[in-house]
Amino acid sequence: MISKLRLITKSNSLSAIIFKGLSVIKGPALLIMLVAFLTPEQQGYWYLITNLGALAYMADFGLGSLTMQHIANRSKFEHASLNARNSFSKLIRSSYKFLLISLSIICLVLTPAGLFFIESEETLTVYAWFIYIASSLPVHFLLFELFILQGFGGVIQSYRLRSTYVLLSLIICSIMLAFGMSLLSLGVSNLIASVILIPFVYKKFNPVVTEPNNQNPIINTVISNKTRIQYITSWLSGYAMFFMIVPLVMYFEGPVEAGKVGLALALVKAISAMSLAPMESSLTELGKAAGKKDKNQIMHTFKRSLVFGSVIFVLTATMGVLILEVIREIDMFNNRLPSLLVFSSLLLAEFTYFMMSMLAKKVRVFLEEPYAKANVFFAIAVFSNAVFWLYFRSIETWSIMQVFLYLLVGLPLFYKIYLVSMKKYYQT
Repeated sequence: MISKLRLITKSNSLSAIIFKGLSVIKGPALLIMLVAFLTPEQQGYWYLITNLGALAYMADFGLGSLTMQHIANRSKFEHASLNARNSFSKLIRSSYKFLLISLSIICLVLTPAGLFFIESEETLTVYAWFIYIASSLPVHFLLFELFILQGFGGVIQSYRLRSTYVLLSLIICSIMLAFGMSLLSLGVSNLIASVILIPFVYKKFNPVVTEPNNQNPIINTVISNKTRIQYITSWLSGYAMFFMIVPLVMYFEGPVEAGKVGLALALVKAISAMSLAPMESSLTELGKAAGKKDKNQIMHTFKRSLVFGSVIFVLTATMGVLILEVIREIDMFNNRLPSLLVFSSLLLAEFTYFMMSMLAKKVRVFLEEPYAKANVFFAIAVFSNAVFWLYFRSIETWSIMQVFLYLLVGLPLFYKIYLVSMKKYYQT
């Protein structure tokens, strides 16, 4: 019994679920702090900054995950050592070069864009925007190193450090909010938490037993420009699909309604992220199976992750609805929470998107990205849907139409591409 318990606590999936679970808990925990220490308008600007500034935090466009997948597919090492890292030095250097260039470009574009949407007369809001953008640099460095660690099989260590980052940033942010730092708390907490953890990541790449040079060959695997462009296209489309909604609500409905929708989307995305944890924790395992062309192992792992993730989504979504309905009766949350209709609709749409993401992640273990064009098309549809219904009707109408769009357009499109990709793989 004890041995089974130890096995469970050391499992990759559990480590990922704990990390994602902390991300889910962070939303409600911060909500209490936001309600206690921010005005409804400041809450709107809080979610505006996190949604608009998310592009800076996504500036690797999923290439950290792709770098991890390249390492997993080709690595023969059993430890995350300097010997292993040096063998992939060419891949890691090129990935970091691209990250630095893309992050610099994104920050230059986002800085004036944020000032356009931020109409607050408080200079504090402007300072908060600049600090949030600046904090993306050490956060990216930390997360990129954790992807590399995960690629070498350090899945549990990677997710433990991610969990620590979430806890640290939450604690620091809460303390700063309590001391009246308001919107500044957002970027500063991310900055401090990432700087604290970076030295601990480096310690994970300690040299193990030094092996002869002929047993540590340089592995010249590279990420092609075509693949990079496909990933960039897909991730930019995902950004438009989700993170531009709050700025649109801010534009059409004002900061108070933007705060409500921002909260709903934050909770929904946290639930979705937790549901994807079984799949994401298995990416290294899937990558190695893809490298060995072990089709049975790939299908078994995918089905297990899909079922496990679906159960997690249903349970956490139900819990989320119940919690919101309970705290809705508390006076301090008056005018802060989304309606039951809006939140439930967004949950249904997100469950469909969870299915779409599962299909895409399975295809990507083969180091391909066939979803670029589909993501562009679907992003345009989601963005247009939001503009149309927010302008002509209401937030409630938009949320309902979002469900139909994901269910009738998004899922069939992604499933069709999945079938074509799998047929191509199984014929090789």
